[in-house]
Amino acid sequence: MSKNARKNTAGITAGITAGITAGITIVELLIYLGISAIMLAVLGELFVGILKESVDVTSFSIVQSNGRFITNKIRYIVNNAQTVNTPASLGDSTNSLEAVVNGVQLRVYILDGILYLNDGSGDYAVNSVDTRVSNAAFSRYGNAGGKHVITASFTVASDTEGIEKVESSDFRIAGGLR
Repeated sequence: MSKNARKNTAGITAGITAGITAGITIVELLIYLGISAIMLAVLGELFVGILKESVDVTSFSIVQSNGRFITNKIRYIVNNAQTVNTPASLGDSTNSLEAVVNGVQLRVYILDGILYLNDGSGDYAVNSVDTRVSNAAFSRYGNAGGKHVITASFTVASDTEGIEKVESSDFRIAGGLR
């Protein structure tokens, strides 16, 4: 082989070797893959935690919103009632409320976790499908010759499927008869 041929072969070999050393080795690739897998696992856990917290916050919000709505509905009935038939006497406590408002007989009661309002033409659910109402108690207080006060207490709990923690709140209101 001539001297020039050896020189050209050496140059080609040097170029191939230089290209190989400029790449990444299998060890470096495994390290990058390991770091990427750890980062994905951490980000996945963070994402799942955010989703769970979002469900908890939404559940709390639904319970509070339903509780306020029910509270306002009962307060309206009591404050605008011409008469309250149940609870009937001072000191009585019942699980339903019956009152006459604007000449219409209304009944508020719980059945299977749903708070219903009956106006004589049908039963209407007051709470949403995402909540359950329990422990309803309506009581009458006051003086024998004076105006009476009706108190209501109940518990609203979340009923969303797939959540581990059930959110619940107790509500208590009082309204005076006119």
